[in-house]
Amino acid sequence: MENSDGEYSRVIDYFVKTVLFCGFILRTMQYSFNRSLWLDESILALNIVNRTFYGLTKPLEYNQGAPLLFLFAQKLVISVFGNSDYALRAFPYFASIISLVLVYYVANVYAKGIGRAAIAALFSFNSWLITTVRLISVVPL
Repeated sequence: MENSDGEYSRVIDYFVKTVLFCGFILRTMQYSFNRSLWLDESILALNIVNRTFYGLTKPLEYNQGAPLLFLFAQKLVISVFGNSDYALRAFPYFASIISLVLVYYVANVYAKGIGRAAIAALFSFNSWLITTVRLISVVPL
């Protein structure tokens, strides 16, 4: 009986890793499409591109808002790589990839068996989380 439990656990772990890898592929594809900025993204990008780091600490123009650390990270990325759409989406993309790794570890701690697989699948294939490889932050203000 113990052997079948170990086999079941290995199959679930393989499934979870495969699903999270698929999530990585979907997010990378979304990033590589280099679609045009949406209206809210372009307005926030104007604030990030046209302000200094200090200027980002003041109220943003066009009734925009975002977490300060997010704004600083975005400003740092465009300061290094320029203000292309790829550069503006680089930080959200890498945060999304890191979140896949974190989901793997959190699911291992807080869930067992098929629950781990469900967590991985829901996180990896959630269309909102895939398409938020965008400039706007998913953190509520």
